[in-house]
Amino acid sequence: MKAKANKNSKSEAKNHKDKKRKEGLGTPFPGITVTGGIPSPNPAAVATGEAIPFANTDPTDYYLQLFVNGNHPAVDVFLPKSSPMGTVTLMADPDATNGTHCSYNVIAMTQSRAAKAAPPAAGGSHVIVITSSTAAKAKAAAG
Repeated sequence: MKAKANKNSKSEAKNHKDKKRKEGLGTPFPGITVTGGIPSPNPAAVATGEAIPFANTDPTDYYLQLFVNGNHPAVDVFLPKSSPMGTVTLMADPDATNGTHCSYNVIAMTQSRAAKAAPPAAGGSHVIVITSSTAAKAKAAAG
């Protein structure tokens, strides 16, 4: 009897995850705007599975250098210059745990090779905090 209960709870958990993924990118987050090379807001709080739009108001192409747990993957995200506005959309992992931090740097494509070779600011000088959907909804209701 116990084995059957475990099987049912695993099936229910899988169905919940599948339903969560089918619901789309989650509640709307207004986004992060880069002006003068500086992103705002910082830090940015988003719910799991939520879209994270970046908008560039500058006439400069940037790339976003991402870090998780201080580690930088070998891939960056291109953020085009405004024309009238360059955009890119990331997404918070639907399976991320509450309080997960993703640090990032905004770096101009025209930045010198020496500046790019310098170590990143503490593994990323800007932060996206992934919260539980419940926490994000409570924050929005209070705000």
